[in-house]
Amino acid sequence: MLFSKLNMHIMNPSKKVSYLLEMGIIVVWAFAAGRALLDFRPNFWPPGAEFPLSIRENFFWPNFLRCGVCALWNGNMNGGYPALIDLQGAPLHPLMAIPTLLFGVINGAKITIILGLALAGFAQWWIAYLLGLGRVARVWSALIAVVAGSVTGKMEDGMVTLVLSTACASLVIPAGMNLARKNNLRSILILSVTLTSMVMSGQGYLQIGTFLSTLPALLILYITTPTRKEAFRGILLAGIFTVLMAGVFLVPLLHHLGSVIKDTDGNFTSVQPLEYLPLNLVIRDTDYYYQNSLQKLPFPYLYVNYIGWVPIFLSILAFRLIPKEQLRTLFFFLVGILLVYLNSAMILPKWFFGMIAENFLIGIRHPPLFAGLAVPYILGLSAWGLDLALHKGPFIYLHGENLVTPKVRLSWVILAIPLVWAAFSAFKFGSSWLQPVQQPQEVGPVLNAIKISSSEWVQLPGSELYWSVFATQRNIKLADSFHPWHLRDRQMIPPAGIKAERISSEITQPATGLVIFGILIQEDPQIHYAAITSQDENTIPCKASSIGGWIRVFCQSNQSGTLTVFEHSWPEWKAWIDNKPAQLIEGEWLQLEVPSGRHQITFRYLPWDVPSGLALTLIGFGLAAYLWKKEAAPDQTGRNEGGPPLPVTGQSAQEHGRTQAEDGQDAT
Repeated sequence: MLFSKLNMHIMNPSKKVSYLLEMGIIVVWAFAAGRALLDFRPNFWPPGAEFPLSIRENFFWPNFLRCGVCALWNGNMNGGYPALIDLQGAPLHPLMAIPTLLFGVINGAKITIILGLALAGFAQWWIAYLLGLGRVARVWSALIAVVAGSVTGKMEDGMVTLVLSTACASLVIPAGMNLARKNNLRSILILSVTLTSMVMSGQGYLQIGTFLSTLPALLILYITTPTRKEAFRGILLAGIFTVLMAGVFLVPLLHHLGSVIKDTDGNFTSVQPLEYLPLNLVIRDTDYYYQNSLQKLPFPYLYVNYIGWVPIFLSILAFRLIPKEQLRTLFFFLVGILLVYLNSAMILPKWFFGMIAENFLIGIRHPPLFAGLAVPYILGLSAWGLDLALHKGPFIYLHGENLVTPKVRLSWVILAIPLVWAAFSAFKFGSSWLQPVQQPQEVGPVLNAIKISSSEWVQLPGSELYWSVFATQRNIKLADSFHPWHLRDRQMIPPAGIKAERISSEITQPATGLVIFGILIQEDPQIHYAAITSQDENTIPCKASSIGGWIRVFCQSNQSGTLTVFEHSWPEWKAWIDNKPAQLIEGEWLQLEVPSGRHQITFRYLPWDVPSGLALTLIGFGLAAYLWKKEAAPDQTGRNEGGPPLPVTGQSAQEHGRTQAEDGQDAT
């Protein structure tokens, strides 16, 4: 694994085993916290109404396995749109893609959540490792990070991508610290990989928060290092590699960015005042988060960041015990925390961007999500204070005071119970947001009753988001499914040939139609997915089959006319009539002129942006692999190449070396 390989060249086998055991503890803790999600029944989902929004783009992978490049068009929602541009999902991230391919869209997302928890723990472990802390501080802080509300609380709304992006954003912090500690090519590449992972992890909020908070804070370390010029060149090189590695995501996104309109909030109604934000670190009253108290919205996932009082007290203790020679590192952590909260309260963004980027600012609808980025810094200080405290104070001798008598520091005895309580308090509160819920029983019977003969668009109860996942599983095209964004020039909803709506007092059941579980299903024979409008205005329906960006239409007409397929037109659509290229008509929908007779018309969505971006990604990773292998082995003496190391136990060199040897950690 990445973290265990950072200094593998100077580790002895016992240290490798020790680190692997610590990693194993983090993974077991993550699976224990998310154990309820290991229920793989397809109708048992993680909680949160927006869980479908964060996973439905993952159907990219089943479609890709079925028809290859047809998956580049999402033809199952609202008339269709280019796949891979919906930031609600993160289908290209490995921790989303691999579980989806192995376990399916729904169950794969459950595994992604648990892996996201573990990744947050690894990030925290890495921070403690770079600080030169002992095993107890490393593991304890990592366990708190796994179940911290900043990660688990995001599932209150079911946002798998927020769990993943929070963990990936946390990983950037130690990667940046590592570059300041060892300014070599491998450290640059490691930072590039973590930045790429963050960029591709979905949503956009944590990515913005990282660029506004973490990266400026890292400047504290780079400015004060003796090799600051090399460090800044390293940052620039890391940025170049990130753009290359994330090309498969960035190129389509930038290509279509001007075509997407997202919901905005110019009043920033979700922003909580700065003085209240830190309170969410210690409040674990669930009812509180569903209220408007302390000027917040009743949406817990925006504000839950619980870690408890013990980490807070330990982080304060670090101020008292940190040696003066480590003030640079302390200042980095403090600046990181301050920037996170100033950005979460929208104080810095309003001042910095002002009127020059107003559209960008109002697009940040939920700045409180940034606040979760303070947790890795605070837990880093907590681990630091804990490690310093564990090496302070008198010993307790178990039998008598001599060299061979078993002894233990008094600080270990005093801190043992609070540490255990803090871990399990966070575990209990964090895991409470991960309990799956059963989906409505009527979904299966209703969808089974919908008989599609020609790729008709279907309208299901629009406010119930779970329909979109179940319908997409069956390749049912939804005509009016909720989206937090829209296509700028393609805002019309395709006409639905089949409608299913709940019967209420305002809806009287007509003579025709089928009622299942209180849902009325009706078919309109006058609406067709594909039809020819002849010169004398007659409508001639055509049979059609579609999957993603591959549509086949079979028409037979005695007259020539205009074929209309109710799929959004886009510049990269191509058409063939009987295997001969045909010219599309510009407009909202796919249209072309068709001569009389019997014909097969094929439409393919063949964009240039995804192949171009994929080429950049392959170049980036290929070049990174080549440079990684070519990089000379680091100095075998363990000398830091980019400035002083970051161990901060505050002990003498002799004590520090002995403690690290006892701890199974390499002395830095």
